[in-house]
Order: sequence, then C-alpha cells, then structure tokens
Amino acid sequence: MKKKILSVLATIFLGSALTLGFSACKGDDSNEDILSSVHSEQSESDREGVGNSNNTSDSENSSDSNIEEESSSEGASSHEHSYTAVITEPTCFVGGYTTYTCACGNTYQADYVDALEHLNEGGYCSRCDTGETHSSYFTFTLLADDTYSITAKDVNNIPNNIKLPSEYEGKKVTAIGMSAFLWCSSLTSVVIPDSVTTIGSVAFYDCDSLTSVVIGDSATSIGEGAFFLCSSLTSVVIPDSMTSIGNSAFSHCTGLTSVVIPDSVTTIGNSAFSYCTGLTSIIVGQNNTEYQSIDGNLYSKDGSVLIQYAIGKTATEFVIPECVTSIGESAFSSCDSLTSVVIPDSVTSIGYDAFSYCHSLTSVIIPDSVTSIGYDAFRNCDSLTSVVIGDSVTSIGEGTFSSCSSLTSVVIGNGVMEIGFGAFFACSSLTSVEFGDSVASIASFPFSSCPKLAKIKVSENNTAYQSIDGNLYSKDGTVLIQYAIGKTATEFVIPEGVTEIGDCAFQYCYSLTSVVIGDSVTSIGNYAFRDCDSLTSVVIPDSVTSIGFQAFSYCYSLTSVVIGDSVTSIGDWAFSNCSSLTSVVIGDSVTSIGYSAFYNCSSLKSVVIGDSVTSIGNYAFEYCHNLKTVYYKGTESEWDGISFDSWGNENFINVTRYYYSETEPTEEGNYWHYDENGEVVVW
Repeated sequence: MKKKILSVLATIFLGSALTLGFSACKGDDSNEDILSSVHSEQSESDREGVGNSNNTSDSENSSDSNIEEESSSEGASSHEHSYTAVITEPTCFVGGYTTYTCACGNTYQADYVDALEHLNEGGYCSRCDTGETHSSYFTFTLLADDTYSITAKDVNNIPNNIKLPSEYEGKKVTAIGMSAFLWCSSLTSVVIPDSVTTIGSVAFYDCDSLTSVVIGDSATSIGEGAFFLCSSLTSVVIPDSMTSIGNSAFSHCTGLTSVVIPDSVTTIGNSAFSYCTGLTSIIVGQNNTEYQSIDGNLYSKDGSVLIQYAIGKTATEFVIPECVTSIGESAFSSCDSLTSVVIPDSVTSIGYDAFSYCHSLTSVIIPDSVTSIGYDAFRNCDSLTSVVIGDSVTSIGEGTFSSCSSLTSVVIGNGVMEIGFGAFFACSSLTSVEFGDSVASIASFPFSSCPKLAKIKVSENNTAYQSIDGNLYSKDGTVLIQYAIGKTATEFVIPEGVTEIGDCAFQYCYSLTSVVIGDSVTSIGNYAFRDCDSLTSVVIPDSVTSIGFQAFSYCYSLTSVVIGDSVTSIGDWAFSNCSSLTSVVIGDSVTSIGYSAFYNCSSLKSVVIGDSVTSIGNYAFEYCHNLKTVYYKGTESEWDGISFDSWGNENFINVTRYYYSETEPTEEGNYWHYDENGEVVVW
C-alpha cells in the first residue's frame, strides 16, 4: 500500500513538473501532452511486458519503473519524449489498447483492455453485427465461394424479432438456406443484412406470425415459396438489387396489400403472388424491361400475359385487355369479388388454377380462340352455373371444373380431343354432358361424384366413345366408363360384352339396390361402387379376376357378398366400412386379401376362405367385432402357412376356425363341408 501511495504522489508531482517546465520535445500545452508526459520512455524489456497482464499491481509497477527511469535520465539526455495517445477500442473478439507515439518515432502499446461480451439482441450481436456467439440459434454452412449460409437450428427456439448476422467467423453470410425458418410460428420480424444475396426456397414458409421483413440491398433472388403462407405479412420492400422472384414466393400472403417491383427484376415465377386475398395493387418500375403494371395488375412487358390480377380489389366485373393472349397460372385464384370476367378473342390459353376458388363467378364463355385450358383452371368456382367451351379448345386439363357445385350443364366443343383426370369431378348439380366427334381420350374419374348426372350424350361420329342409355362406354362397348348416377332406377344389368367396370363408374349412385355383373366382366376398378349406400347384395361372377381399391367401400346396405372362383386378389379397403355385411364367401382362386379389405365390417359374423389364400394384409378384418367363425377350405397345416401381417388381425386369428372335409372326419377337431344345397354345415 505504501508503494502505491508513493507511486500516485510521484505521478502527480511529475505531471505538474512536466506541465511547468519540460518543453524540449513538446507540442501545444494540452491535456493530451499531460497524459503523454506521464508515460515517459520505458526500457525495451518493460515495453515488451506491457499488456501481457491486466493485473492492477503490474500496472502500478510499470508506472513506478517509468517514473524512476525518467527521473534518472533527466540530466543525461537532451531529448524528453512526449507521446500522443491513440486508443483502439475493444471489440467482441479482440481486446482494446492504446498506442503511444512520440514525434521522434518512438512508439509502444499499453493499457490493454479485455474483449467485450456480445450484446444478444434477436439472435445477433448488436455491437459487432455478427452471429458469432449465437450458434444456439443458427446453423452456419460454409459454401463453395467461402461464404456462409444460415438456417435456424431449432425453429422453436428463435427470438420473435431477429436481425440476421452479416458475418460469421470473419466471413460473410450471403445466403438464407432452404427451409431455413420453415414453420417458425413465433417469428414476427426479420431484418436481412446487405451481405445476403440469396433467400432460399421455402425459407420462411408458413411463418404465420411474420408481419415485417426488411430485405438488404444486395439480395438478388427470392426462392420458390420463400414466404408462402406468411399470412400476417402486410408489406414487403423488394430492393433494387433483386432480379428473380421464384414460383409461389409470396403465395397465400393474405395480409399483403401492395407490392412494388423494382426495375431490376427480370424473372417472376408462376403464382408468385397468388391467393394474396388482400392484394389491391401491384406496381412495377417504369424502366423494368420485362414487366408492367396496368390498373394495378401485373402483366408481361408486351402485355401478352396477364400474370396476376390484384385479387383484393372489390370490382365485380373485369374485361381482360385485347392484347392478352395468355392468362397465367393462378392469375385470378380466390378472387371473391368477381362475378363476371370477359375473355377476349385474343386469348389462346388459360393457365393452371387460373380462376380456381372464384366463389362469386357465375358464368364463363370461353371463346373459340382458346386452344387449351389448364388443370384446375375453374376448380371450386361454386357459383358457376354454365360453361360454353369454344370449338378451338383441344384439351381440358385434369380437375378443370372439379367441385363446381352449381354447374348444371356443359357443352364441350367439337375441337376437344382430351378430357383430363377428374375434369368434372364432384360437380354436384351437373345433370347433363354433351361432347362431339373429336374427343379421343378421357382420363379416369371424368364425371364421378356427380350425383345428379342423368345423361351423357356422345356424338354418333365419335370413334373412341359411345353413349348407351345415357351412360358412357368405350366405342367397342368393352369398358363401362361412367354410369349416369343421377338416374332413379333401382336395378341395372351390365351389358354383355363389357369386360371392365371403370374406376368410379358407379360411385355415389344412391338409387341402385341391385347390380347384375355379367360373366364377361374380368375386372372391377378402383372405387367402382364406393358409397353406393342402397346396394344390398353383390354376386361377383367367376369371370372376374381382380377387385380394385375401395371397390365396394362404404356400401352401408350391402349384406352379403359372393366372390367368384376366378378372383385372385381383393384390393386394399375393397369392402371396408360395409357395416351391414354379415357374411362373405371368398373364392378358391383368391391368393391375397388386401390391407383393410374388410375393415370395420361391424356386422360380419362368418367368412368362408378358399385354400389358395397365401397372404392377409394388415387390418384386413380389424373392427369386425361380431366375427366369430372362419370356415377355411383347407387343412390346419395349410392355414398355418398363410402369411399374416402383424397389425390389426389379432381378433381374426383368434376366432373359431373350421377346416374343410368332404367326408365326416374320424379324428377330433373343427370341420365343415357343403350340403346338397351349397350351404355351410359343420360336421
């Protein structure tokens, strides 16, 4: 302590003395000179040691040494050093220090200070603007260009408001990785630094609390679906550096009201701003070479493509400009205000999903100029009552008019050659369909789930299809494609010559109680009789070899099924949820019973199974609580050879089993046979 007091007194004295008298190598009389004078010339060994320790006692020793040396050399030297101090502040990574320099060139460093702690604000350090110490929030991946991409380590452990770091380990962060913050529901705001050039695909997908995004001035691309389903996002500023906006980048951002697209953008992907139901204005820079805005809607620069209508507008009618030749993907999707859209003769194509979910749209006239209609183009337009399809249309895409629940009639032009998968699926008010000569291809489910459809009319000159009694068949009559399920008949006999019952051919036919399947039929398609809830019995002839997926599922009134001896496989869920089914006879040729084939047949009491069965799928008889008896047309050892999938068959395995014997057995056991009337009898 004594030494410390003497040191302080000596310092004060020396400082006063220098202020008053020493001027050999001194500039102006300033505080800086006074401070400099205190730090007189040190020996080389002392200078080398300075800063190696921040211990207080070491600093005191250093000061004593300096004073003593300076005092002893006062008379011996004609040059007194006067030092200028330059302070280097500490950072989060490197300690601070002061550099002392004399006019004569002598210099040294001292007054070392430890590196500072990071200030954690939203996953980055607000002092040094890096994520160096926040690897608990982020994962950094080194890229080929020696920069980093960033992703959230755990989206459930991210601050609500984040500013992404611009550097990591001294290298730039230039990319936000694919799925970086996917489903981060707590995230409310993001600041993307200027170092970032790329925002990856689905980077902020479904961040439904995100209200604010600031994109740095170096970003050039926004990936596919980057902000998809960010429903709380109200505004976004796209910087002048941006050149590319990916497919569906801002799709379903329902809170977004306006978008400004700068001159620099050269590529906008499909559906980039689709389903943004609050969007009322899209503005494009006047000098943009690829795009333009007309009345707040987005078009290609030459006006030939209507890319996005601002669907948040309240107008009820819209006339597409004459310059437009193509209506882009999802251009009007979910526009609830429009009741009428006029499509001019200049338009040749209507894109995928173009008018889907336009719930107020009541009528559409598709002019003769249009040659193709994309899939799902008018899906779920549930106020649409009529459609006229021009003669130049060559294809109607899959699901084009599906779930148009108010659509009552359709006239398909003579130019149409192809009708896609489920094109008119679930048009619940559709009563009639008429098409001409040129239709050459109809995919599966074209008119399924149309419960009021009573008539399908095909031109007699059509070479691929025909109509018989208002039902749709292949031209040669071998495939029954669609039964007009809106008919009121209770019985139907499938014509001789039909070999295939098509997918969904009778689905949702509520009137039929009986269907006679002829001996020519070899296959029953997927969903063929699904939800025929008045159907009471089915005899599947020996000619049938396969029964498709869910072929008879949800036939609630079906009480008995006889499966012919030629059937080799029963498809997954084939008779599932047939809650009135009490007995089943499975023919001798069946080798496999599919997954959940008789699932939840809660009234089923007995099953006859042929001896060719080698496998029974998971849950095949699950929830068949009343099933008590299985009659197996084989021996006990053959039964033991059947492969049972392990799930959902416990009850079935443990029911009482009887093994087939044509003659009365002499040994004990459970045996059965057929009597003269073909009835099952236990010996």
